[in-house]
Amino acid sequence: MRHAAMSLEGAVARMQQAESLLFDREYSVASPSILEVSKRLSISACDAEFASLAMKLDTKLITTDKALLNKMPKLALDPENFSST
Repeated sequence: MRHAAMSLEGAVARMQQAESLLFDREYSVASPSILEVSKRLSISACDAEFASLAMKLDTKLITTDKALLNKMPKLALDPENFSST
């Protein structure tokens, strides 16, 4: 919308579609867990939230963030290597 590539009506329709796809598929992570991971790995709370969720769900964190890939080699996985696992 910012670059006039989509109308307000189009954006609302897309947002509603996305929300319907995500309905009942949201997860939460306890804030203390997020902050502990953030402090331990010296990463942002935002990055720590994704890492904490991956740990909670016992899955890989797919990311192109080089810092996360280096700091969490057992958890973080580059998308290029994702299909080969």
